Amino acid sequence: MSLEQLHDKSPAPRHDPIVTLDAVIFCWLNEELLVLLEKRRKEPFKDVLAVPGGYIHTDSDKTIDTGRDRILREKVGFLPDYMEQLESVGGMDRDPRGWSVSIIYMCILKQDSPVLANLPEHLQLLPISQVTGPDGVELAFDHREVINRAYQRLSSKTAYSSLPLLFMPRLFTMPMIINIHKAIMGTTPNKMSLHKRYKQGDLIRKVPGEMLSLSGARITDAYEATIVEPEMFSGSLGGGG
Repeated sequence: MSLEQLHDKSPAPRHDPIVTLDAVIFCWLNEELLVLLEKRRKEPFKDVLAVPGGYIHTDSDKTIDTGRDRILREKVGFLPDYMEQLESVGGMDRDPRGWSVSIIYMCILKQDSPVLANLPEHLQLLPISQVTGPDGVELAFDHREVINRAYQRLSSKTAYSSLPLLFMPRLFTMPMIINIHKAIMGTTPNKMSLHKRYKQGDLIRKVPGEMLSLSGARITDAYEATIVEPEMFSGSLGGGG
């Protein structure tokens, strides 16, 4: 076999892809669904808002979960109350530094999480409406699409699971449950269906002797969640009433 033939059979050059983990962190404050973003401190996209994330360290991160926890502690200083792996995305046009793969997580911070009172300066909470549309704030890489995918998962799971309970503070009211569904799904849910879903499913319990104030100086029963992970329902939640 000639040298030319050997050259033709040689393998194509290979380049290791960039492997990162990105976390879309949602919270619910003042009746608004918010997403946590960080201002990038390095190029590419220096000073542009992005989803918190970082490189997987293949020499020290034993698993995806340990890499996730390290990255979040380094980038935002805390671990969210709930974390769910969403999907992995990859391509040659996602990052100007080269072919990249990102493992995406959808995360939730409870309304009474202590970290919300003292966020670092490089972190910002923005309403979901300001980041999902084409006219939203500038975002690094393909992070608008990443947030859209996480928001779609959040909306879908809100319709058929108890995931919205994970946004609640320790004590909450039934109107708060209705409002978080509305904030996520964009429509007011059927109140009778919602009450039946949560009360008869034993997913919440009334706290004896505890009452909470509503707008207009009204006082109502306080509830607490009985679950730490979302439970699936047999049907999707309808809107109206």
